[in-house]
Amino acid sequence: MLARYQQDSVCGTWELLADAVYPGGQAAIRKAGWPLPGQIKHEWAEKIGPRMSVEVNASPSFHKFREGLRRLIAEAS
Repeated sequence: MLARYQQDSVCGTWELLADAVYPGGQAAIRKAGWPLPGQIKHEWAEKIGPRMSVEVNASPSFHKFREGLRRLIAEAS
């Protein structure tokens, strides 16, 4: 299922992650309705963020985001 993921594409990223790691996948999350989707995404962000290396991340869009933050910090100091 993760083979469907294409780097930096609009492909339903959270849905693919849900299908890979959440019991019942995205269908179970959607069926439960709000606020579960937001809660699950927040939980994933808390768990994934500390393990993510901003220097090694291969996503071109993340590189642009990271460099934009660095520019803002440099301009503010």
